[in-house]
Formats: sequence, C-alpha cells, structure tokens
Amino acid sequence: MTSNEVETAVKTVKGLQDRGKKVKRFYGDKAYDANEVYNTGVEVVVPPRKNASTRRGHPARRKAVREFKELGYNRWREEKGYGVRWRVESLFSAVKRTFGESVRATSFLGQVVEAKLKFWAYAWMVHLANSVVGRAPGIRV
Repeated sequence: MTSNEVETAVKTVKGLQDRGKKVKRFYGDKAYDANEVYNTGVEVVVPPRKNASTRRGHPARRKAVREFKELGYNRWREEKGYGVRWRVESLFSAVKRTFGESVRATSFLGQVVEAKLKFWAYAWMVHLANSVVGRAPGIRV
C-alpha cells in the first residue's frame, strides 16, 4: 500500500461527501491506518498497526487504537462488522467467472450500465436456481 492509495481513498470519501452522499463508515485493512483517513470525519473501521501509538495523531485514531487494544481483535471485529469483505469478494469473483472480467462498452456510462446488468443477471440466475432447487434465497432480485 502506498500513500498514493490512501490519498485516493480520502479523495473518494471527500468527493462523495461533496456530492451530498452520506458516508457513514470507511472499511480498510491496516494499510489504511493513517491520520488522513480519520480526517474525513467518517467512522473508520481499520485495524491499527501493531506499533500504533495512542499519544499522537488524530484524536479519533487514538481513541480507535485504545478501543482495539482493550477489546482485542476478535471482539473488535465482531462489534465493528469487520472481516466480511470475503462476501463481497466472493460475489465479484462469481460474476467475473460467469460473465468475464471485461466490458465491451466504450463510453463510461455504457460500461456502468453493462456492469450493473451483469450483476442483475447473476442475481436473477441465483434466484431461479434457488427456486428450482428449493434453497433459501441468497440474493434478492
């Protein structure tokens, strides 16, 4: 992880906020344990680095480090809802395996529409499969 990626994450959060979008939380791995992320004003759900200090840095980060140390990783993870990225990654992987990683549209808007259609089609396929097999629905269409 480079500081450039942290900078990009911060710009993304601030850009969403500037467009009137409400950003409640920022989830990331230890590489995003940076004061710049805490300066965005959103709740930051990032496990602190092992050498994280509670003596300096953004006040919200210092508080988060203390809380993490008090709770321990497992309890902190449960309380914060951290560690479920695998669900999203699994869905992305399944859609890419089914429809491929690329899009054919040339305009940005066309690419967005094509990507959304891929996810809709995948959700519909799962819905139909669950209906036939009789399993509990996993994805709502």
